[in-house]
Amino acid sequence: MSNIVDNNLCKAFNSSIMESRFKSIIITMLKEIIVKMMTRIMDKGK
Repeated sequence: MSNIVDNNLCKAFNSSIMESRFKSIIITMLKEIIVKMMTRIMDKGK
């Protein structure tokens, strides 16, 4: 069961950062990932 949960979490994370993964500069990519994650956390808290 744990492997299924891990796999689903990885798929969800990878799909949410798909746009950022293709950025050429790593800092830009990481900043976009942080913004997306913070937005998601804020939305879940409401």
